[in-house]
Amino acid sequence: MKKDFFRLGERDTNFKRELLAGFTTFVTMAYVLALQPSAIAGFGPDAGITDINGVFISKSALLVMCALISGLVTILMGLYANLPLALSCGMGTNFMLGAMVQSGAVSFGWVMAMLLCMGCLLSLLACSKDDEGEY
Repeated sequence: MKKDFFRLGERDTNFKRELLAGFTTFVTMAYVLALQPSAIAGFGPDAGITDINGVFISKSALLVMCALISGLVTILMGLYANLPLALSCGMGTNFMLGAMVQSGAVSFGWVMAMLLCMGCLLSLLACSKDDEGEY
């Protein structure tokens, strides 16, 4: 079933090679799990940050959510698009928005709402047709 669904034969590969490639990709991307919580909550010995609304955001919660979301979207990419692409959180955006939360300019909830709106707009754009009727 795996060979039929993922078309391993057509792509001139095998299950062992793909498993090794997946492990290599995980090890390559593991830095995201270490860096992402600090990008949002700040670098240093503190366990988290309290935003302007008084909400405490712990680094451990950010790490767990980053790992879960990265795993989920990577699995969905493999099952839906049938492509071996690993996806994770956007580092540049999170550094910028994390700096805004750390400075007290905006709340963590505002940042999450902004990211939700951005994701919805990008999804609509990805599903829209251009002038020639192509997606």
